[in-house]
Amino acid sequence: MSEAISGLNARVIYKEHSTDNVWLGTYTKTMKAISISSPYGDINEIDTSTLEDFIETHVPGRRTSSGLDIQGSYRKEDFARLGALEDKVLDFILLLGNDGKGDAGKIAFTGKISTKIDDVSDGHVTMTSHITVSTVPAIVTDALTVTPDAAEEEFTVAAA
Repeated sequence: MSEAISGLNARVIYKEHSTDNVWLGTYTKTMKAISISSPYGDINEIDTSTLEDFIETHVPGRRTSSGLDIQGSYRKEDFARLGALEDKVLDFILLLGNDGKGDAGKIAFTGKISTKIDDVSDGHVTMTSHITVSTVPAIVTDALTVTPDAAEEEFTVAAA
């Protein structure tokens, strides 16, 4: 039986897109996340109803291409760094598991990022990066190893 994991130490890392050795290379952490949404959207339902059906009927269609949102504490340095990436195609890996290296799951995809400061109140100032996912997210948990630097800001991703 599989053991449940918490979201602690989950993170999203990125590098500039490369067609050589896809997913391998040196990545940077986007930000210290407060929350990370799923890169998978819901499955579309295709209406198969006819006028003779008492209720609507559906069959499953394809999954929507959902963007991924990362919310984190506002830091001027992170905001400037991520803002400078807005027109670039990037490779991303979502790391799941308590070790911060994706021991419980690694999901890789390509996309573009945009970052904004969230609404400001008397509480915690946050920012959100939205990643428009442009490839089908690939589960690469067993195919890759991730090694962080001492500060856990840069990550080396290699073949397992």
